[in-house]
Order: sequence, then structure tokens, then C-alpha cells
Amino acid sequence: MNSFKQRYTYEKRVEEFNRIKEKYPDRIPVIAEKFSGDRILPSFSKTKYILPGNTTVGQMLYTIRCALGLHLKPSTALFLFINNILPPSNMKLKEIYSLYSEQDGFLYVIISSENTFG
Repeated sequence: MNSFKQRYTYEKRVEEFNRIKEKYPDRIPVIAEKFSGDRILPSFSKTKYILPGNTTVGQMLYTIRCALGLHLKPSTALFLFINNILPPSNMKLKEIYSLYSEQDGFLYVIISSENTFG
């Protein structure tokens, strides 16, 4: 599956960001995609999330886990990388957004998994 950046041109991404910001000015637009080398996670079609700025990384991870639903075993741990960094789970999304958002306005997140029970 192609990434969000590959599927849409820069102009289309900026246009989408502006549409989201107009409708939800107090929210953070996040694109969460599966790490390309991950063999545990199923492919997921929902990659765009619009979350409040006071959401923590842990809460965002929970939201993504719930969105994946029954396709994810309880023994599968999820890890969230932003700009190749594993942010602290208590860090607020607005802080991360101010540090790592891209020029198109989105915050890009890579999700990876690990089987915690072998």
C-alpha cells in the first residue's frame, strides 16, 4: 500500500489540511501509517485522525488500537514513532505537533508492533 504522501500530491495534502483546519480549528491532523517492515500488524485503511491538542501519545495510541479493532491480538504491543523518535506516552500532541509537523500541515506517525509474549 502506498503511503499518504505517495497517494496525494503536496498541493492536495495542503488543500486537505486547510479543509480540516477550517472545520476543526482546535484539532491536530494526524496521519498514522503502518511501518513498511512490520509483519504482525494487519493493513489498515483508516490513516487520518483529527485529535484534540491535549491528547497524549498514550491516548492517541489507544485510539489507533481501537480503530484497528478485533484484528489486533491483546498480546501485540504497538509503538508509535514520530520523526524516527519514540515520544514519551505522557507528551501532549500539541507539543509534538509544534516540533514535528511537516510543511503540508500534517503530523506523520509510524505504527510498529511487537508480539510481547513470544
